[in-house]
Amino acid sequence: MKIQWFGHSSFLITGSLGKRILTDPFNVDIGYTTYTGFSNIVTVSHNHFDHCNLKNITADTKVINSIGTNVFDFCKITGFPSFHDDCDGLKRGKNIIYLYELDGFRLCHLGDLGHDLSKEFLDLIKPIDILFIPIGGNYTIDGSWASKIAKNIDATYIFPMHYKTNKLSLMLDGPEDFILSFKNVEKLKTDTIYIDPKEKINNSTAFLFNL
Repeated sequence: MKIQWFGHSSFLITGSLGKRILTDPFNVDIGYTTYTGFSNIVTVSHNHFDHCNLKNITADTKVINSIGTNVFDFCKITGFPSFHDDCDGLKRGKNIIYLYELDGFRLCHLGDLGHDLSKEFLDLIKPIDILFIPIGGNYTIDGSWASKIAKNIDATYIFPMHYKTNKLSLMLDGPEDFILSFKNVEKLKTDTIYIDPKEKINNSTAFLFNL
């Protein structure tokens, strides 16, 4: 499996059959270069401009932006209801958490999560192999809060997202608080990682991409 980060909450997940899932495509105004290639599926966690840029989507692409289960010939995707804040969406609205089942992996993209996850929900989605989690605060959970949630989920591969970088124009926190709160962190020299199901790492590790 190949995972490429374009910045913010947007990843391209390419499975063993070459089919692609794009998460939360953003408007170029936020400072990153958006993905303009083909994807078989696009998932949208919520309809804010920095997560829902569908201008480059072709007619052959399936857009998923609602809760429920969608089954395809190469994957299964389930959307779960959640909120963009810690007051049941009164400040920033609803958010969708996605669970992807692909190539024997279970991947979870938390979108712009703004609250804790209940034990009942964690029991429902576990086990998770690959976790995408926001850490930038201000609009979502912050770094130290994200670290606690990541530890509770206990995924093997953890990809922090939605945090401040030199390119991002939005006001978010950097990754420092998350890095200090999480035991195993590896900084990559690239925006892409390849994951072989036969070579899974033993400890839960967070990977920071380099754009």
